[in-house]
Amino acid sequence: MSSETLRKILWADVFGSGASVLFSIAAAGLIADWLEVSVWIPLAVGITLVPWVWFLYRTVRHDPLQTGAIAVIAAGNVGWAVAAAILILGFPAALSTAGAWIVGVFSLAVLDFGIAQWIGLSSVRRARQGVGSRMPA
Repeated sequence: MSSETLRKILWADVFGSGASVLFSIAAAGLIADWLEVSVWIPLAVGITLVPWVWFLYRTVRHDPLQTGAIAVIAAGNVGWAVAAAILILGFPAALSTAGAWIVGVFSLAVLDFGIAQWIGLSSVRRARQGVGSRMPA
C-alpha cells in the first residue's frame, strides 16, 4: 500500500470520526434513547473525542506521514473496538439490544480503519527502509 493510499484511509477516518463526534453532540438525546443510556454518555463521548479528531486531522496533514502518530491512531482504533466488545459481551445489561448492535456495527467500522492503518503503516515503513538500500550487483 502506498503512503497516498494510507493518507486516503486516514482522511476517511478524519471525516468519519468528525461526523460521529458532531452527531454524538448534536443528537445526544436521540442516541441516548437508542442505546437506553443517560444523555450524558453520548454527549461526553462526543466531547471527549474532539481532541482525537484534531489529532487525526493534524496527522493526515503532515508530510511526510509520521509513522509513530499513525501507530497511535491504529492502536487507538483497535483499542476502541476491543473496549466496545468488552462492553457488549462483558456488560450485557449496559446497553439495549439495539444499542449493542449499533455500538457493535460502529466498532467494526473503527476496527476496519485500525487494521487498514496497521497494514498501511507496515507498507510505509518497509518502503522507507528500502529507500537508500542497494541490491548487490
